[in-house]
Amino acid sequence: MKKLLVLLLGLSLLLGCGGKPRNMNDEAYTVGKRALEITDRYLDGDATASEARSMIDDLQEHLEDMPESDIDEISRSTMSSSLIILSGELIIGDDVDIIKSRDSLADKLGEKAR
Repeated sequence: MKKLLVLLLGLSLLLGCGGKPRNMNDEAYTVGKRALEITDRYLDGDATASEARSMIDDLQEHLEDMPESDIDEISRSTMSSSLIILSGELIIGDDVDIIKSRDSLADKLGEKAR
């Protein structure tokens, strides 16, 4: 019986990890996930820094243009600051700095670090 309880507890902890944080708006989460994908494309050599920065800047613009009914201000501010940092790192940072910024965003999204 104890083994069954331990197994069930372990499974519930595993299933509860990852995914969109409860306090994050769906739109902000989608934008953040897309930013992770773009950054990973750059880090994997599938996009240049300029291309990745342009796509991140487009996401930032999209985020700013979202009506208040689609995104709360806390989610917008959190995601906006992460996008600004990523964009800046793609200009002046090295890959170590970009990975740190990428992983910081991943942490906010409840996603895996690189």
